[in-house]
Order: sequence, then structure tokens, then C-alpha cells
Amino acid sequence: MPNVVVRCQYHEKGSSHRAFYDSSQKDDYLAYMDKGIKSTKSIDYLDYTGNEEKSSGIFNANGVLSKEDKKILRESLRKTESIIWDIVISFEEQYGNKNMYNAEQAQELLRKILPKFFREIGFKPENITWYAGLHTNTDNQHIHLSFFENDPMWYDRQKKEYRYRRKGKIRKECFDTLKMDIEKHFLQPSESIKRVRKLLTEEARTVTGIEALINYPRDLKRLLRKLYKEIPYESKTAYESENMSRCRGTVDSIVTLILTHGYHSADYKMAMLEIGEKDKAILEIAKSHKIKNVEPYLYTDKIQRDLYRRMGNAVIKEVLKKRRDELLKTIEIRHAKSRQKHHIDSLAYCLQKSADIAAEADREAIECFEEYRRKIELAEIERKMKALEM
Repeated sequence: MPNVVVRCQYHEKGSSHRAFYDSSQKDDYLAYMDKGIKSTKSIDYLDYTGNEEKSSGIFNANGVLSKEDKKILRESLRKTESIIWDIVISFEEQYGNKNMYNAEQAQELLRKILPKFFREIGFKPENITWYAGLHTNTDNQHIHLSFFENDPMWYDRQKKEYRYRRKGKIRKECFDTLKMDIEKHFLQPSESIKRVRKLLTEEARTVTGIEALINYPRDLKRLLRKLYKEIPYESKTAYESENMSRCRGTVDSIVTLILTHGYHSADYKMAMLEIGEKDKAILEIAKSHKIKNVEPYLYTDKIQRDLYRRMGNAVIKEVLKKRRDELLKTIEIRHAKSRQKHHIDSLAYCLQKSADIAAEADREAIECFEEYRRKIELAEIERKMKALEM
């Protein structure tokens, strides 16, 4: 049995159950959310007793709704022409007891995963009003979530005006991603990655001078000399640019040496092992939800590619900077032998600064662990949005 089950229904204007969800009747969906939360003693007693404004526990992106907030929300629900969606996120009993036992956890979860979900289904998150409540008064903790569009954003070419979305059905793939994101949320954060990030930061601050080169094989000097000569003088020099295809292998070899022979290479390896364990957990999650295409959800390959790109750009930047300084100085020197001597001095200095280049690459690795997931997810969302528009 999967740890997370998602059920969705939607209610168009004039549909039979619309009045319950748009607050046109006295006993509405908001009241139902209230009843479920109020009957949960742990939440009522511990979190909301004595606080009249927070007695319901219904929340949105900004926190728990006050009475005035709910009044405004009901007015918006009565006026909207948008479809109203209702989603129930239910947790397997033991899994829910472990990961979803208070309203704060539910708020943190939804604030993190919903913007991506809304983009996945073709909406702009800033144009969506959503509200939710956690119910723990049954064997399976579950979150009631409802949302609607604020303004019409879909252009009607015939009428030449904007309208609300007409179709309420949401693709199964979007719910697969939502369930995966929920379970991946509880796999974070990675403590070993945090530890490696801290160690790499310290290394970047302390690794300076030629004495640090004792940690690296002689190959590092050879590779830096090779890159110093090979790197293009013109056009783009970013790691992934076509212009760098001839010497990208040299850059990768330098990065590999930094990762495998740096001060904290063992910690880096441990972090990658932990990421590998997370990928194993994701494979099990995907299997429980019967998701066949697992590649978009795995971390290891994406982290490695992004890590090499970021660290590679750091190495390229440092080598280019030194070579540019040499070129400017050479222009001022007229004698051929003096130019040759300056070139040798510049190259020797570049090799001496190899450890600084490694430290700069390590700094990029730190930022990579911070940003890789966000960038990859945004790129995937944009791709799916373009496909949806087509």
C-alpha cells in the first residue's frame, strides 16, 4: 500500500455540489473542515485552546485563517466564476503518525510543494487562492485542500477576452509528481550534505598557496597547464558552450581530481552515498505508486552533472583571469625574451594558485547542493507548461 493517496474532484459553476464548496449554503466546505479539525483533541487542546482567532486551524500560504479571513474567503468563493477544486491527501496510518502529526507540518508541506503543483497543471501560483485543513480524527491523517483561480487568465480567441479554465480534470502524471514530491519532502534535509557543505566552506577559506598542492597528484599541474594553453581566446567559454567542447574533458579531469583528492573527499563520497540511498528510497516510492518513468525524480546523475558544470566554470574563470592578465602585461613588453619569461612566470603562478582554483571550485560545489534541485524542477515545469500550451 502506498504511503500517500491523493483524490481529486472539481465543481463547475452550476454543478450539483457547487453550493457546498462555494459557501452558497449554510453548512459549507469550510464548516466541514472546521468540524474535522475541532474534533481532533490533540490539535484543539495543544494548538488552539484559548485562542479564538485560531480555533479552526484552517490555513493558507500565510498561516492560520482568522474569522475575518474566513469571512473574506467565503465572499470570494460565492463570487468566483472559476472551477473549485477539492483534493484530499491521505497518509497511510504509520507513515502519517510519523510525518504528519500537527498542523504546522501540513502548512510547511503545502507551502513548499503547491507552487510547483500549480505550475504543473498550467496555473500561475500567484493567481491561485488555496486553503486547507489537517484532519487527524480518523485512523489515517489527511489534508483537505481546495483552490480556485483569482482572475481569468485563459484567452478565448473567438470572444477575444480572457476566461477561467474550462476543464477541471487534472492529468494523472501531475498527481504522480505531487505524491512523489510529498514523500520526497519527508526525505529532506540531508544532514550529511549539510555537513559536507560546511567542511567545503572551511576548506575554501583555508586552502591557499602552493603548500596545499601536496594533497593533489602531479596530474593536476599537467592538466592546468594543458587547459591554460587550450582554452579558447574568443567566443563563449562557459562549461556547457559548444566552443568549449574540445577542452571540456580536461576541465572534467581537473574537477574529478579536486573531488577525489581534496581535503574532504571522503565526506563528499559519504554525501553521494547518502544521495544514492535516497534514490533507492525514491525507486521504492515510485514502485508503490506504479510510476514507470522514475528518471525525473532521481538525484544522483543530476547532482553530478550540475556539480561538474559549476565547478568547471569556477576553474575556467580562474584560468581565463590569469591568462588575460598575462596578455595585458605582454602587450606592454616589447622584448621577445622578456615576453617569454613573463609567460613562464605567469604559467608558474597559475600552477602555484592551483589550490586556490580548487578552493573556488569547492565554493561552487557548496552552492550547487543548494540550487540543483530548484533549477532542475523549474526546467521540468517549464517544459511541461510548454507542452500543455501546445
